[in-house]
Amino acid sequence: MKKRKKRRILSWYRDLSITKKIYIPNFLIIILLIVVSVYTANKVFSVRMVDQVKETTGQSLDIIIQSMDSVLNNIGEAAEIVSRNETVQSVLKKLDERDEQQEEDHYFLIRSVLQEIVYLRNAINGVTVYTKEGIRVGSQSISGKSFSTSSVLNQDLVKMAISQPGQNIWIDPEDLSYSGENKGIVGPILLRGIKKQS
Repeated sequence: MKKRKKRRILSWYRDLSITKKIYIPNFLIIILLIVVSVYTANKVFSVRMVDQVKETTGQSLDIIIQSMDSVLNNIGEAAEIVSRNETVQSVLKKLDERDEQQEEDHYFLIRSVLQEIVYLRNAINGVTVYTKEGIRVGSQSISGKSFSTSSVLNQDLVKMAISQPGQNIWIDPEDLSYSGENKGIVGPILLRGIKKQS
């Protein structure tokens, strides 16, 4: 049985070398060249793809890093302004030194802080609307035991804010049919109200 298989294989190689005029060593060399060519082409393509992905990823990371640097610089500048502001620091010092056992009204202290930290307006939406008293209430406004926040939106006020981007807009809450005290808006779509809880 094994001899028959051997004969068949030998006869196949003999027929191949005779009919196709290709000798066995040459045939193997051709196959080897094809394999090497395919492998080399695949390797070159893979290297190019890796380089392209690296380049794209590098560009994306550069953009992200630049954006983060810009944000961190803005935060750093804001923190510097706060640290140098005497009114803010004195108010915060008074709040830190308060006696928690006593029922103290810190409304006017906090109001002073809100009046002083107006530089944050451009870091939110570029538009800040104040009441006639000069009160600005941010999107992260006071909440807790002494104060509550509520959100109200007036279409006329929104249109006015959008038409004057980057500018401070002074309003009288009563003229816009708002109740309560110290109403203010930060940005064209966010209106906040602060009022004392009873």
